[in-house]
Amino acid sequence: MFGIILPIASSCWTGPPTNGNNPCYSEHPGFPNGHRYAAMVTKAVAGTYNIFILLSYDWGQTWEEEQITFKTGGSATGYQYVGSICADLEGTGLHATWYGLGYHSHPHKKYYPSEEYVYSILYKYRDASGVWSPALCTPYEHDATLSVVEYGGDHVYAIGYPAFRYMDNYHPSMDIDPSCGDVHLVYSHWSGFNSAFRNAWYSTYYRKLEVSTGAWGELAIFRYVYSSGAAPTMYRPNLQVDTYGNPQITSTIRRPVSGWGPDSNTTCWFMNPNKGDYLSWPGTHATWDLHTLIGSFPVASPYAKLLFETPVSSGTPSYYSRMALSNFYTEGTFDYPHCIYEAHHSGYDYGVFHKYMDALGWHTDKVNGMWYCPYPSIAIGPDGMIYTLSMQSGTGLLRYSKKAIITDPWSDTETITGISSARQIHQRLPVPYPRDGQDCSPFMGMVGSTAKLFRCGYPATSGYGFFM
Repeated sequence: MFGIILPIASSCWTGPPTNGNNPCYSEHPGFPNGHRYAAMVTKAVAGTYNIFILLSYDWGQTWEEEQITFKTGGSATGYQYVGSICADLEGTGLHATWYGLGYHSHPHKKYYPSEEYVYSILYKYRDASGVWSPALCTPYEHDATLSVVEYGGDHVYAIGYPAFRYMDNYHPSMDIDPSCGDVHLVYSHWSGFNSAFRNAWYSTYYRKLEVSTGAWGELAIFRYVYSSGAAPTMYRPNLQVDTYGNPQITSTIRRPVSGWGPDSNTTCWFMNPNKGDYLSWPGTHATWDLHTLIGSFPVASPYAKLLFETPVSSGTPSYYSRMALSNFYTEGTFDYPHCIYEAHHSGYDYGVFHKYMDALGWHTDKVNGMWYCPYPSIAIGPDGMIYTLSMQSGTGLLRYSKKAIITDPWSDTETITGISSARQIHQRLPVPYPRDGQDCSPFMGMVGSTAKLFRCGYPATSGYGFFM
């Protein structure tokens, strides 16, 4: 099936395929051949990981490489890690976000350098002429080409325990509103023992950048916990924006309701039916923090769902999910979510599962019975074709399967070996789609230390990028 395997960049790292929409595809008549692939990688420069953008205008045969961060300091103050890259509304500009060291304020850390070991969420925009800027956002004081969406190291003193506690931010996932071009962004936020109970927690943070004003909107913090005093864990979010402009999120969540064991994890889906409006997220607003949505999960809302629902006493029944949205499957006011997740809890059916919504509700079907595939991926073509990737941890074994109709069984899997960190190409409306029933959905993966693009065919008649 994958007759063309094209090198993107060597001695690089795409990062674990945990959530970010990377790489991406866009079309514009001003491009050579009318299209462009863009990918984000991390490469070491003089001992420090930095972010590079790779661009191809000839169906992945050749790539232009551009370094966009220039940090030093190594693992203590300089490392930068891959996040998301998305084309703008016109298809010519690129929004880029990632997480990295060395961009925060740490005035109360007495014994270490002020920017050590704490991660911030960074953002840049590349316009049609190739100029980088923070897209009208407030620029970082030492680099006018980027903005800091969320600082690491904002100091907090825990109630009843007045010692310094720092925060970290990881794994941004970004997508673009197809009608106005606004940027929707989620990421993991970690608070070090930030409570009177000395509990560390992970939260999922959401913000929207209104491109017309250049302002990041109100911060929504998702900490679904069933009781006070618990240490919530809600992280590794994946975000997709549907064709109506509504952000939808999947995330790992720990002990979503009291019937689950304290160390059990599963995955959840929730969405905003009003284009990311702060008050339209499911949940209740806590009086102690007006920016927090908190409550037992699932909340009493049609816009929130556990993907694996059977209570377990301990362990990890489902570890990770990813999502695909397409107006081929639509309710009329939002696109139906199609999620893929992995389950490997002993005593339950294990493997990779596809959970999706339609007019009758939610349905689950099994893609394969592979054990421990923590980072599966899903894509939907413009004709409704559904494609999945399942990567078995520690083996380099990847399986690719598809179905043409939602009720069909999954096809026999094609096995590809020696690959890690596989990511399907991300593409979003209003970019036009060829409605030609592709045999495969292209993806980027690591083969050793080289990032490669796996495509169906060449040149423009196949190999398009579909929805993540």
